[in-house]
Amino acid sequence: MVERYRGHLIFAKAYPDRSSGVWTTTLHVQFNEDSRTFHDVYLPSAIGRFMGQKSAEKHALKEAKQWVDDRLLKAK
Repeated sequence: MVERYRGHLIFAKAYPDRSSGVWTTTLHVQFNEDSRTFHDVYLPSAIGRFMGQKSAEKHALKEAKQWVDDRLLKAK
């Protein structure tokens, strides 16, 4: 799942754990700091284990958006 949010590109990918039947996620955010500086930030996987791919990805996107909001608030 990919979503653009406040000038940041968020990538959330859910993976099934075949032994337990739950889903975990990987998450990273890309953005330009200025015209010369590009960042690709890997965020720790979303807290929790989920019963479905969509719920795992939705939760990861929510966490990434909070990270973006916190980052932009600190930059002010």
